[in-house]
Amino acid sequence: MGLVPTAEARAVMDTHRLDLWQGAVWSSATGEDLDLLNDWGVWAALADDVLEVRDPELIRTTVAELDDVLDPAHPGRLRDTPHPLAASLADLWRRTEACGMGQVWTRRTADRLSRWFDTYLRDAGYRRDGFWPTLEHYLDNREWSSAAPPFICHDDIPHRCQISEDIVIASGFHAMRRATTEHVSLVNDVYGCDRDASWGDHLNAVLLIEHHWGLSRQEASAYVVKLADQRMRYFLFLERSVPEFCADLNLNGTQRECVDHMVEGMRGWIRGNLEFHLVSARYDQLPPKAERHHADWDA
Repeated sequence: MGLVPTAEARAVMDTHRLDLWQGAVWSSATGEDLDLLNDWGVWAALADDVLEVRDPELIRTTVAELDDVLDPAHPGRLRDTPHPLAASLADLWRRTEACGMGQVWTRRTADRLSRWFDTYLRDAGYRRDGFWPTLEHYLDNREWSSAAPPFICHDDIPHRCQISEDIVIASGFHAMRRATTEHVSLVNDVYGCDRDASWGDHLNAVLLIEHHWGLSRQEASAYVVKLADQRMRYFLFLERSVPEFCADLNLNGTQRECVDHMVEGMRGWIRGNLEFHLVSARYDQLPPKAERHHADWDA
């Protein structure tokens, strides 16, 4: 995609084991679908490193370019652009639209991606202003900064499922998605807290608890592990109620099958994200303090 320009940088990226992440999360994908999803996952990891900064003005233009790619009313949105992050997104979006997922899916995914991009502006403002949100405030925001909501949409691609918006936003399925995204976020925060602290980022559940409650790093990490475990158990509790959720919505056989794929996809995120963090060297890196996050592949 042009984002990792040297052989040395690509070798570093290989140690991050992003291939394991995609294979574990999207275990039902094969062939071109798996290639596409793998490229999305790699792009998301690179985008995260590029967009993590301490001042929103450093990335405001880039975020606007990314949003333009997803806006069907923007002229030339899928043309090559000078910024490699936007150019590679345009390529991914062209390939994704070619899957024929339908307008409802496409707009839902685009809206969630755009909301994810915007979280980088908000978080950069928090870093610039030295704002320490409460844990509750942070988790509300983290649902979207985790990138899980848009990428949960990608679970539909291998099955070509067209799930309507009224099913997606139904309270039971919304609660399952929230439990999934919080588990993903909390696991990431446990493994990434030293990485975040090293470059001056305090937007991490472990670091917030350490700061607000006066706990040690080890104590705060243990508490966040308990929170993640609670989210996993809550997801499993909700999963047992899926037949009831489907009956309440009066779903037909095709809709039920798509819901089953959606639920299995969320399980894949919980399982695959944890497996990835257990083996990836991505969280061993400790960047120097700077105005933006400098990944070792981009040093």
